[in-house]
Amino acid sequence: PQVAQVAIQQAGLLAENFKRIHQSRDMIPFEYKDKGSLATVGRKLAVADLPLVKLKGFTAWLLWLFVHLMQLVGIKNRFFVFMNWWWNYVLYDQSLRVLIRPKLFRYQERIAE
Repeated sequence: PQVAQVAIQQAGLLAENFKRIHQSRDMIPFEYKDKGSLATVGRKLAVADLPLVKLKGFTAWLLWLFVHLMQLVGIKNRFFVFMNWWWNYVLYDQSLRVLIRPKLFRYQERIAE
């Protein structure tokens, strides 16, 4: 359950339909299957609205971590993303980064004067 559920499902069907066209077979129409929604809402807090179960709190947060790690391609990517998450979690590192270009900032100050 990620933001791009529809796109992920359509991509799989598109690949299948390309094979079917190549084999001179009829295409399969797209039918969306709702896999549910996951959202983190804080440190160790999340909500999960899945077809068979609804979760909240720490359990939903662990599910969110697992689902998003499994969407990554390759063990190496999963490992490094997990280690990055773990490091940021242990150090209470904020994931929000704000980059300010000093040159642009000074230009905007002059305009405001």
